[in-house]
Amino acid sequence: MKKKLIMIGLALAMLFSIEYARQVQAHTTVSFNLFFDALAPYGNWVSTPDYGYVWSPTDVGPDWEPYTNGYWVWTDYGWTWVSYEPWGWAPFHYGRWVYTDYYGWVWIPGTVWAP
Repeated sequence: MKKKLIMIGLALAMLFSIEYARQVQAHTTVSFNLFFDALAPYGNWVSTPDYGYVWSPTDVGPDWEPYTNGYWVWTDYGWTWVSYEPWGWAPFHYGRWVYTDYYGWVWIPGTVWAP
């Protein structure tokens, strides 16, 4: 009986360590400078008092909201947003979106990748 419990414990430990390794691999970091040149053709970088430099997309309509032009897909790292926008690789996987009264939806850059 003791041997069975040890085997079950080892199996569970291996299972959890595999899942942890998948989660750790999902956290890729990049340089903050990568975003400036890559996103410039698709929007404006502006300085805000609350968030510092943020990016505002320009080729979207007045009613545009983040996470509306694309679809969710399940991956090894969890749910991931696949954007139809040509610039979607960055703002939907790094940083976060906030709504401002003056600029509308803006993206606050971050350097850690997330699904």
